[in-house]
Amino acid sequence: MFLRDLPDNLNPGRIPLKPLGFSNRVLSSCDACGESSARRIIGSCGHSFCFACCISHRNSDGVLKFQCSKCKKIRTGEKNEITENVLSDMRFMCSCGLEGTLVEIKKHLWKDDVDHQSTRIIEFPLKSESHQDIIRVLSEKLESFKASITAEKESRKAYFWFDLKDIVEQIGGEEKNIIGPYINWRLGGYPCEFSMDVELIDNSFFLGAFLRIHRDQTGYESWPVKKEIIFELFDNQGRSVKKNQTATYRAGKPIWDGFAGPLSDRQRWGVRKFYEITSTSAFEQDMLHDGAVCLCVEFLPLF
Repeated sequence: MFLRDLPDNLNPGRIPLKPLGFSNRVLSSCDACGESSARRIIGSCGHSFCFACCISHRNSDGVLKFQCSKCKKIRTGEKNEITENVLSDMRFMCSCGLEGTLVEIKKHLWKDDVDHQSTRIIEFPLKSESHQDIIRVLSEKLESFKASITAEKESRKAYFWFDLKDIVEQIGGEEKNIIGPYINWRLGGYPCEFSMDVELIDNSFFLGAFLRIHRDQTGYESWPVKKEIIFELFDNQGRSVKKNQTATYRAGKPIWDGFAGPLSDRQRWGVRKFYEITSTSAFEQDMLHDGAVCLCVEFLPLF
């Protein structure tokens, strides 16, 4: 992949990089230009675009609307930016095989002691190339495109970063139910919206994990939803600290109306008492990375 919209100190230039570890789970390519950006718009339809590839507008109600070039329609979405601290921790593989952070790869490329031209990924056929070379490049691009469509259809696991810094700071105040940000993503064949809230329940504050399935979007899967839904929370060291696994279909029927068919309102399903916040300072120190917490959501087939 090619990266764009990086801070100057992390920008290695135009060089193909392979994301490693959690970098591969955080980054996604723009559905218009095919490149990966630290600043993107994630749509309710499941498509995502870098800021340069779509027209967006936030109305007076705070709802972000943008032109989805894939759906050919105006969609709702949210802006998502990967912070510099998170970017600096990501690791990649250079086209020559070197592994390292963006800073390390930038220093490596600046030294220019490896012939990266011989290992380049051809984006556009050059005039001097033969017709056979052009056909080969186009065939490779077609196979890559088919693979991306299949991956989108079969994708059943995703990692999300929820910015909870402002929410955690409100704990202990007058608000007893603090609504968190929403993230739109297509998962397990369904266009979903995921969110995390903080709620006071039985004199304790709990972090809840929720989802809803869009009724105005087309999914790849049929109704009712027959999945095993897994919520898994990670601390800022990448360790799993909480996991919840629930079947959406039991005893011959869905466990919630929203799994039987898309609802007309914004009702959600989720786990209210997902993770107890016993201390805000400990939660910020152990769980948040640059103000955000990592939640993994996985859809597994039941049958």
